[in-house]
Amino acid sequence: MSSAKAQLARQAKRQFLSTVPYNNDIFTYTTQQSFTSRITTGVLTANVVGATVATCPAGRILIENGQKLYPGVNNGVNTFMVGVYDTQTLLSGYIDPNSAVFAVYSTELPPSFTITGPYSSSQVDPGPQGLDDQGPPVYTNGLVYAAQSVQAGTDISAGTTIYAGQSITAATSIRANTYIQITSDLSAGTLAYAGSGGTICASGQILVSAITSQTTSTASVTINPALGQVFYVNFTGTAATPVTFDLPVGTTIANYTGATLYITMLNSSSTATINASFATPNFRSNGTFAITTTAGTNRITFAFYCNGTSFVEIGQTYVNSV
Repeated sequence: MSSAKAQLARQAKRQFLSTVPYNNDIFTYTTQQSFTSRITTGVLTANVVGATVATCPAGRILIENGQKLYPGVNNGVNTFMVGVYDTQTLLSGYIDPNSAVFAVYSTELPPSFTITGPYSSSQVDPGPQGLDDQGPPVYTNGLVYAAQSVQAGTDISAGTTIYAGQSITAATSIRANTYIQITSDLSAGTLAYAGSGGTICASGQILVSAITSQTTSTASVTINPALGQVFYVNFTGTAATPVTFDLPVGTTIANYTGATLYITMLNSSSTATINASFATPNFRSNGTFAITTTAGTNRITFAFYCNGTSFVEIGQTYVNSV
């Protein structure tokens, strides 16, 4: 028993999880001594043989091998570096343990129990999630700040503000109770929401793939820009006419400055012609228009741009299908 304890105690404990492909962030270290001056020079180079995007993907476990490089001791080294190896490919080299590329995976897990070790099948959460063990969650009352990108396989949610230096990407929804700010692109599979009266601010494009569909026969249609950019309204039954399109009561239009809306309408009702208009001052459009059941004019798409005080019509198109 004592010998087993001693063996475990000598194991390299720290393990790192790559958060992006790390082929450019694992280094070799070579030294050369001048024959005349006897001065030794060292060079760190990202040229590990076999290191590619394919062999060094995100989610790979790297384990310390005990080697270290120190600034002021090892020539050519400006930051503390640790030696690691990949248990799956056996690639080895030096990494910056505090690099934004690597997260600490475990400080106690033996190498054979990593997700790429011989006992990898046991490294699955026994709870209802059933996810691979790829690192702990983050739970904090403080700030979570990303100078680069924020990505999630499902939802991103914050009590107050979500901020990223580059992009925010979520497969489903992005929600903040007050404010979402990014300097590049925002992409949500279904919904981007910033609270009642909140703000979504991006210097790049805000993308929401959701299409909000409504089926109605009433004389009043509500378009809620908080649900997305694209709306599809199908009039059925004995549709009322005239019809008025408007925003939800209490909408703060200034919060949508720079936003676009695309509204497609289809008349599949028994009413031959539906006369419709957009309510002022929330919308500024080119007056009343007609949606008929005649092929070629039974679908019409409007494009609007928000100037901070109104959604201003910038175009309309009659089409046969969507």
